[in-house]
Amino acid sequence: MAAIAVTGHRPEKLVLPEREIMNRTQHALHNLGANLVYQGMAAVYDLLAARAAWELGIPFVACLPWRGWNGRKDWRARHVWALKNAFEIVEFDTGMKYPGPHIFQVRNEYMIDKSDQLLAFWDGTPGGTHNAIGYAESKNVFVSYIETT
Repeated sequence: MAAIAVTGHRPEKLVLPEREIMNRTQHALHNLGANLVYQGMAAVYDLLAARAAWELGIPFVACLPWRGWNGRKDWRARHVWALKNAFEIVEFDTGMKYPGPHIFQVRNEYMIDKSDQLLAFWDGTPGGTHNAIGYAESKNVFVSYIETT
């Protein structure tokens, strides 16, 4: 069994229907032997992966960048759901205000350091998902990819 960190795209990059993303994620989590999922509470992939894990009976950790972060308005209900259903909540800054962009890298490094593998929903473009993959590779953490189209 394995602890799996997840990383992936935000709503503006969503091409596939949500259920298809969750199905692909569930298939990957099953194949990777996941028994715990670390997710970063961001809209689309992180929150969909949390729900996918929960539906499989796999506990997930809600890695909240800072205490006051409540996510995007259109994903707020899913954000609240994830906090209520998380096995554990980890906060990387206890402040109520945005501490700066570094906090996302701190969160990603924690999730990857705690995991056996990284599961990425990534189309190859630069950004936070790319940075997480680069960090995982630098730590020799195996990265699995889910098709984005």
